[in-house]
Amino acid sequence: MNDGTFASVESLKGAKITVFGLGVTGLSAAKLASKLQAELLLVNQQAASFEFNHRFILQDDPNAAKAMAESDLILLSPGIPRDHPVLALAHEKSIPIWNEIELCFLLLRKLAPAVKWLAVTGTNGKTTTVTLLGEILSFDGRGVFVGGNIGTPLCELVLDTMAGKKPPATIVLELSSFQLESLFKFRPHGCAILNISASHGERYEHVRDYAEAKARIAMNLGAGDTFISFKDDRWSEKVVQAGAFFWDRIDGAHLDMEGFDLTGFKPFGRHNLVNLNFAARLAKVAGAKDESIQFGIDSFLGVSHRLENIAESDEYIVLNDSKSTNWASTIAAIESVRIDAKWKHSKITLLVGGKCRGHHDLPDDDTVDRLLHLNVEIVLFGEFAKAHAEGMKKLFKATTVAKKFEGLLQEWDGKGVLLFSPAFPSFDEFKSYGDRGDQFRKLATSHTAGLT
Repeated sequence: MNDGTFASVESLKGAKITVFGLGVTGLSAAKLASKLQAELLLVNQQAASFEFNHRFILQDDPNAAKAMAESDLILLSPGIPRDHPVLALAHEKSIPIWNEIELCFLLLRKLAPAVKWLAVTGTNGKTTTVTLLGEILSFDGRGVFVGGNIGTPLCELVLDTMAGKKPPATIVLELSSFQLESLFKFRPHGCAILNISASHGERYEHVRDYAEAKARIAMNLGAGDTFISFKDDRWSEKVVQAGAFFWDRIDGAHLDMEGFDLTGFKPFGRHNLVNLNFAARLAKVAGAKDESIQFGIDSFLGVSHRLENIAESDEYIVLNDSKSTNWASTIAAIESVRIDAKWKHSKITLLVGGKCRGHHDLPDDDTVDRLLHLNVEIVLFGEFAKAHAEGMKKLFKATTVAKKFEGLLQEWDGKGVLLFSPAFPSFDEFKSYGDRGDQFRKLATSHTAGLT
């Protein structure tokens, strides 16, 4: 078999499919492959077994590379790089290596050809944008599936559709650079790159490599399709190639959305107005009515762990931005505070830390200049604090270190803005950014209760 045949349910019966990586999406892909009656090989770092028919091999097994290279198709979990050594032989033999989204797209294009596909990527703001977009489309009375890098794996929708369940009118996907690396034929009707800045230094040596992965979201667009970008984002302009599709650029100087009333929009910060503009324009691609967009504007509360207001009084506000895992996201959070009418002149205590990436952990010169200009006091925690406290203190005089997460607020005086925007992944001490944000919420709630 070859990858040209993997576009229908029938074509996959008896195919040799390997699923490499058994996280949430990997397990769902394995379940789908089993349902498709494929000959299934599961490869993982740790042993696992499942009820459906399969073979299993550890990725460190000396025979793993040979076994995988005998596949007709390999479905790769996004956390595993495409240049993983165990994949070398498969690459040599030109075995197609996709992710589950590529497979699901091809299958659903046959099973549910009327579905509209929308996709969003970017360094920051993806989850907020796709969540808001999903709500707008729901208000519009359209069946909508929101997934990809969040929520329910897309394979589950394929399984439901195969079982006879009515497919949604629109599929909205949040796509990471890791996912985009393993997409080849994916073609959404509308897609967007919100922004691109340095991130995932552990995977991409140069920002251009990361940007080019993001640009893959638009590589197959053609006549009738829409691509949306932010006018001021230089990397989007550099790496996306113009084509027959319509290229819509959002102007940061004009975010007022003529014809809509934004006074009821609740999420904190200017960057959320940018996200709103993206969501509204993508909703229009799907055919949403203006009334539905307005309803979304008025009712959307934002997403947890993204500039989430935990506590506020006349003297302070506590913001949980645990979803921040890079310096660009943290800078955006601070800038949102600095243009807020109530808090723009207040002291900002910035809480930064987490798992080091190993590359470009300290802020670059531009980020240092912006942090100095934004005038923040910094408290470090976690693995980053242990590795880079001295380097940070040389860059920023107003820097202190919390020895334990539980003592993070020990020195805070209850004045101004307390901004938990870590700029690093959570896996040094926590299960996820959500777990980290929940722990911070408990800590901050307890601390502020003692201030009243």
